[in-house]
Amino acid sequence: FSTIEIVSKIKKSNRLAMADCSNLDDAKNAILEGADIIGTTLSGYIDKKVQDTDKPDLNLVKQFKKLNSFVMAEGRYNSPYLAKKAILAGADAVTVGSAITRVDNITSWFVKEIKNKKA
Repeated sequence: FSTIEIVSKIKKSNRLAMADCSNLDDAKNAILEGADIIGTTLSGYIDKKVQDTDKPDLNLVKQFKKLNSFVMAEGRYNSPYLAKKAILAGADAVTVGSAITRVDNITSWFVKEIKNKKA
């Protein structure tokens, strides 16, 4: 199936179509193909390995907002502070998946901070 066919099937089911994007061109194409929501989900994951400790791509959120589409900030939003930064950057919503579902990540954040000798 082409992307346009997939989006069409989603919309025929009275659902919204979200596109997981890695860059501005992905988002532009997704909008042209009928996506209702553009997400920064894949930012940093194409052609390199992103670490859980890397920061989210707030600049991409700002770029997406200029496209006049619903923007889902997704990818490495692992604190209330970063979620707030995403909203301030123009996101309409924020996905905080790993901060809720990946107990191993959450535990490692606490261990890292406890072991940090700086106050």
